[in-house]
Amino acid sequence: QRCLRVSRTGVMDAATIAAVAAADGFLLHQALLAARLQMVDSAVDGHHIDKKYEDGLERRVETFSLLEVP
Repeated sequence: QRCLRVSRTGVMDAATIAAVAAADGFLLHQALLAARLQMVDSAVDGHHIDKKYEDGLERRVETFSLLEVP
């Protein structure tokens, strides 16, 4: 919901479904990946995930990208 810029309710409500339907699929997909990378970074910075796993987790997220990742 944050990536779609709709009110965060935590449920797939009508506003969320309408925003998904109206969104550019490619841009939404990339925004979700960026949010996941930000989540990994925050988890490492907050010491919830050991830093030694950060690169591997980020590489895994990047494998879902629709962009070519060198």
